Formats: sequence, C-alpha cells, structure tokens
Amino acid sequence: FDEQVAKDIQLLDSIAEKQTQIFSKECKLFPADVQIQSLYP
Repeated sequence: FDEQVAKDIQLLDSIAEKQTQIFSKECKLFPADVQIQSLYP
C-alpha cells in the first residue's frame, strides 16, 4: 500500500464528499415530490 494510492483515495474521498454536499444543496431547492420522481422514474 504505497503513499500515492493513499493520496489518490483521499482525493477521491474529498471529491465524493463535495459532490454529496452539492447534491444535498440541490435537493433542498426542489420540493419533495420532484425529488421522489427523479429518484424513481
């Protein structure tokens, strides 16, 4: 398990965290029924 792999994983984790934060912010902009429709087409 070399350091480069560890750095890559940390980078992916931080990117995923940012995407999750953006997604939750976007969800708050829409009413609940629209969220449900987009989750279950």
